[in-house]
Amino acid sequence: MVKKDKVGGIILAGGQSSRMGREKGLVEFCGKPMIQWVLDALIPVVSDLVIVANDPSYQMFGYRVISDDFKEMGPVGGLCTGLRASRAEVNIVVGCDMPLLTTNLLQHLLDQLGDETAIAAQTNGRKQPLVSIFRKEMLPEIVENITVGRLRMDSALAVAGGLFHTLPGTMPDFDPESLRNFNTPEDIADFDCSGFKKRMSGR
Repeated sequence: MVKKDKVGGIILAGGQSSRMGREKGLVEFCGKPMIQWVLDALIPVVSDLVIVANDPSYQMFGYRVISDDFKEMGPVGGLCTGLRASRAEVNIVVGCDMPLLTTNLLQHLLDQLGDETAIAAQTNGRKQPLVSIFRKEMLPEIVENITVGRLRMDSALAVAGGLFHTLPGTMPDFDPESLRNFNTPEDIADFDCSGFKKRMSGR
């Protein structure tokens, strides 16, 4: 088991948010900025946290905000930027648009990390590389991978020698909705917040 003082959190918030129409992580979701729900899930399991974002407004949350070093390379560029900035050996990497994430899910994934250099979630045959864990030591390999044009997150996982962990696995309270991301105002408007805060208070 990886001790908390060895674990960092990297939230990727550097996308263009073109479908949302404004900075995605700052959009209100069930009474809070969307990224605040993600922070609430991460904070109990990490000792260091960095937000990869080009908008300085994210500084309001009180954590380090790092501008993306790898422009126009998508999430994998944010991953490299976050790993460079991280002070931790092991890093949980998540998107800013996943407010249904739970601490239990992140802790479960962390518990699955043995000698692997990277691990990511998968459920119902669908890969979820934006809920993943990467060891900082794999940064040079991932950077080299993207310099030759391999910009997919699952490619970064592969070059890091990682694997996908199929959920629920041994996690008894897993909810597939916890891996859902929200990309448009309609996604948020259509979501029923009734009972959501109560469920999340126990995560």
